Amino acid sequence: MAKGTRLSVTTIGIDPHKSSLTAVALDETGHLLATRRITVNAAAYKTLTDWAARWPQRRFAVEGAAGLGRGIA
Repeated sequence: MAKGTRLSVTTIGIDPHKSSLTAVALDETGHLLATRRITVNAAAYKTLTDWAARWPQRRFAVEGAAGLGRGIA
């Protein structure tokens, strides 16, 4: 990486529901990069992290992380 160059951080926002979760990827300006709906099951975490891997500089924001979103948080 060249001096003075900064990697862009992608925010992955997660909206959990009882049987599914919806994830959106946003760039630093809030531009929508992608969305994904994932069924909540034993493979949900791997499915989510595999999908999010295309953005190596990322952070997650989980709605209801102390409640319904606790499992994915």
